[in-house]
Amino acid sequence: MAKKKQKTAYTSKPKSRQTKIKPEHEQEITGHENHKPAWRLERVDIEHSQWGWKRLNADQTFSILDKLKEYESRTWNEITSNSKRDHSVSVENLDKRAKKRLLELKYDDFDSLFRLRFSGKQRLWGIKESFVFKILWWNEDHTV
Repeated sequence: MAKKKQKTAYTSKPKSRQTKIKPEHEQEITGHENHKPAWRLERVDIEHSQWGWKRLNADQTFSILDKLKEYESRTWNEITSNSKRDHSVSVENLDKRAKKRLLELKYDDFDSLFRLRFSGKQRLWGIKESFVFKILWWNEDHTV
């Protein structure tokens, strides 16, 4: 007569083999230079007398928005391929008024800002984090 096999008793359920997927906002973003830019306005300096947004008229604002639309058609790799045009700038190399304003805004924890050259002396300044550009100043006369 054959012996019966003894059954193994499990004291707990076996762990699921399913991989948990993090929500999109918690996922690490890799290869961000291959992404197209996204714009954030949380750090916009409205009040500054020289670079603030409050002083712009509607035509100037629409012109800036049109240029931002153009930038959205390219990836960050394409945007930064001409490093003389669009690039990061160490805070140490900024105008003393810009450094002072960063302190006033409590944005002094950044080592560099990023600038987008629109035309001639016109620059859009902000903080680039991953593929997100957090807009800060509009600089018409290249004084930052």
